[in-house]
Amino acid sequence: MVILDPAKDERILRLGRTGEKKDPFPMHWTGSGVELKTACVSLDVRLKAEYLSQAPWAAVLVDGAPVGRFCVARGEEWYHALLGMDPAVTHEVSILRDSQPVPGDGGSLLMTALRLEGEVFPAEKPKMNVGLIGDSLTVGEGCLGPVDAWEWKTVWMSGALTWGAALRRAFSCRTRALCLGGWGVYSSWDGLLSGAIPKIYNSVCAPEGEDGEFDFSADPLDAVVINLGTNDMSALRSLPEKERPAFEKAMEDAAAAFILEVRKKEPRAAILWAYGLCGDEGADIFERAVERARAAGAPCGFVRLEPFGRGEAGSRGHPGPTVQAAAGLKTAKALETLMEGA
Repeated sequence: MVILDPAKDERILRLGRTGEKKDPFPMHWTGSGVELKTACVSLDVRLKAEYLSQAPWAAVLVDGAPVGRFCVARGEEWYHALLGMDPAVTHEVSILRDSQPVPGDGGSLLMTALRLEGEVFPAEKPKMNVGLIGDSLTVGEGCLGPVDAWEWKTVWMSGALTWGAALRRAFSCRTRALCLGGWGVYSSWDGLLSGAIPKIYNSVCAPEGEDGEFDFSADPLDAVVINLGTNDMSALRSLPEKERPAFEKAMEDAAAAFILEVRKKEPRAAILWAYGLCGDEGADIFERAVERARAAGAPCGFVRLEPFGRGEAGSRGHPGPTVQAAAGLKTAKALETLMEGA
């Protein structure tokens, strides 16, 4: 058996918004974790978790495809990621956080060690590094579970089945997500202005108490896809008619300002705004914001996604994995076009 330190071993590719190389390795956001190239019989991971009620879930991917998922208990435990593999065949294996951080739940998820029977090779450098910024659609809320499940629980979340995962497979790229269910670019779904992603964009992981500044220059992105606005529109629809124009204008201003902020932090990145998976009402607002940011010098674009229909829903009234995959492919094509023209 070989024991590896995921925070220090240079053969391991570390994924996610983690800041400096901390030991033990933090898995703050959906899709954060590690990737390693290995020919092994078995692979185990030791995780340490703290939370009050919302247990984090982890996913195992082989060559980009999801093959396993498990719930992480409180405390520090070893978990089987792979067993009975062929040691003559080399694979790229990823172990990722599959659910979002939960604000106020006292949670943290750390990877303290890897253990394998087999060989490890230096991870291949990804062709592209893409940032994903979003809400429950990027978290993967509703991608698992029965259609009639409505309770808000991490068990129904799977970042490995989202549009972002489909985009990652399409480009064979590395992704770094910043996403929280219910949050927006200006307001949360219930109208709270504190539930806006731009307010936590500069921190490592404010929902888990990591309020330090994230060092964007240490891990620059080639592209950023923003999929926000669905929750802002929910808040807008709940307002009296006379209050909606001002709120709509504030949403547009916030979206345009956020694109420019992302451009400032990621100066080489093409920026794509994707919207419409839960309905295209409000698409014009965010398209105008993109046009304003483009006029201000940011290389950015906009793609309208197809709203999911009857029979395509997953749990909690969210789009299911088939719809998510289609949205990811459409987003990937739009991003490729944008980058070719940049």
